[in-house]
Amino acid sequence: MSVALQKDRVSVGRSSICDIRLINKEISRIHFELVKAGSTYVLVDKSKNGTKVNDKKVKSWTLFQNDKIYIPGYELTFTSREKLTEIKPESVNFSESQIDQGIEKRLKKCFIYVLEGSRKGEIIELENNILFSRGQGKYLFNDKYISKPHARILFTEQGVLIEDLGSKNGTYLNNVPIKRQLIEEGDIITMGQTSLRFHGEYSLLPGTTKRRIKQENIKVTDWLKWLLHIE
Repeated sequence: MSVALQKDRVSVGRSSICDIRLINKEISRIHFELVKAGSTYVLVDKSKNGTKVNDKKVKSWTLFQNDKIYIPGYELTFTSREKLTEIKPESVNFSESQIDQGIEKRLKKCFIYVLEGSRKGEIIELENNILFSRGQGKYLFNDKYISKPHARILFTEQGVLIEDLGSKNGTYLNNVPIKRQLIEEGDIITMGQTSLRFHGEYSLLPGTTKRRIKQENIKVTDWLKWLLHIE
């Protein structure tokens, strides 16, 4: 049996008000919700007895092709016509004509700004499939509460994804523990005592003018500092 997901928010549980009703006394009235995120869905657990994805108990999980969802008495498989595929990030070029015409163009480079921790104040450009870990190095942090490895970043067609790699103290996105989640502009990533603010997938901001952006090819680091209000 297959069920098409046709709404941006789909409820699953044993209640008659659920979009997908599953009968089992151990299933909560609303056991979990599927929330549309680009061309995939994020599973948000709302149950008493828990929800597992690929044998891991989760609270929030960005679903990938053929992920297995387990709730009491049922095994569900998520399939999508569009797969989350890793892509190579693009560099940025804003031409004078694009600025004049107000055409929005995304910045495919991504950065983290270290808010708290041993590297506070640093701006670090992200690359695909990098690991956050404890130690010394570009993506390493001197934080005893960060695991080796702790989490990783992936670039996908739907956006930038962070995935916890079974860390001891967990990975948090905007103070919510996550296992695997798409991240958006301004999101706060917390690992141990280290907090990072994500910046990426930019568009030209309303009111941006040639007076502010004078070069045909913007230097990403300078432009990012202007955006973050850093001297």
